[in-house]
Amino acid sequence: MLKLDILEIKGEKIVAGKNEGWLREKEEEPLPSTLDRRDYNIALDVKEREFSTEGFARFLKKKKADFSISFSKMTTSHGLSLLLILEQLLRALDLSAEGKYHK
Repeated sequence: MLKLDILEIKGEKIVAGKNEGWLREKEEEPLPSTLDRRDYNIALDVKEREFSTEGFARFLKKKKADFSISFSKMTTSHGLSLLLILEQLLRALDLSAEGKYHK
């Protein structure tokens, strides 16, 4: 059984020469205190490591704390990114349980 809570932190549009510094400062602010430290907290960041589905499943088996990953260097909407992370989590859990969904 998997309990899933989604906390989406809305992004801001970058306006060249106007709000770039402010956005960088905002990104460095601590995450909300409502996050439970006993849970996995996954951040998506274009600058982080990319995985194959199998590699992601192996990584999740070893990881016991919060982490950041990247799906792509391409820009996607928050909705599409959320769909991708949910689907990859389902596949990773299925692979770990030797299920049939990923095949």
